[in-house]
Amino acid sequence: MEKTRRQPLANPALIVAILALVVALAGTSFAALKLGKNAVKTKNIKNRAVTNAKIADGAITSGKLAPGAVTTGNIAPGAITTGNIAPAAKSTWVQTAQGGFSIIHESGGVTVAPIANGLAVVDFGIDISDRAVSVTPVVGGLGSWTSASFIRCADVGCGGGFGNSSRAIEVATYTGNPPSLTNEGFEANATP
Repeated sequence: MEKTRRQPLANPALIVAILALVVALAGTSFAALKLGKNAVKTKNIKNRAVTNAKIADGAITSGKLAPGAVTTGNIAPGAITTGNIAPAAKSTWVQTAQGGFSIIHESGGVTVAPIANGLAVVDFGIDISDRAVSVTPVVGGLGSWTSASFIRCADVGCGGGFGNSSRAIEVATYTGNPPSLTNEGFEANATP
């Protein structure tokens, strides 16, 4: 009779070793998928690995940019349009008609309210407390005899119900020599 060779059963130590290997590999894979907070540092990211497509919309805010990080050289031609600029970063302005206070051009959201002969309140529609403000006359037939000045409503209080508004200025326009108040055209600008 021929003796059949019996296959040896798996050694218990071999079974434990295989199980340990499977658990170790699975644990490493799980750890790679579940990273802790701040686990990925700048030094771990390969150059040019983060592309525009990998950045979520709104993920990069001004608070996340270092001072001086964005320069003119970093901005593509035509990338910044009027629609991309926040209202607080734009100049706000108005131009009234020659010889009066009716608006002929403006940046948007600006109103002019005549309150007396030669006096009008310009409401820029935004807080102008920290902006440079300028007013110049629209030169008409009187040429150099036309002038304009302004005061901030927040500083002195303005007429016409505007009170101490931080959005408004009171403009005075003059003509003649000596100057006298009269309704003349002007341009007013509030620059960030």
